[in-house]
Amino acid sequence: MLSERIKKWPDRWLAEGRREGMQVGVEKGRQEARREIARNLIASTDMSDSAISEVSLLPVEEVAKLRVETQH
Repeated sequence: MLSERIKKWPDRWLAEGRREGMQVGVEKGRQEARREIARNLIASTDMSDSAISEVSLLPVEEVAKLRVETQH
């Protein structure tokens, strides 16, 4: 019995790794979408960094950094 369970471990680990990898990928995609929203708002509006932070769900510090990057 134990040997049968041990044989299934690699498959289980792979499945868990895939799930974790997909979760990481989804979160990275969300973060990039938030940054893109912030960049668009910086480029097309006169909104403050704090207002953009509220809309994009990014920290104010990150919005300020994107503003500097956008202006260059």
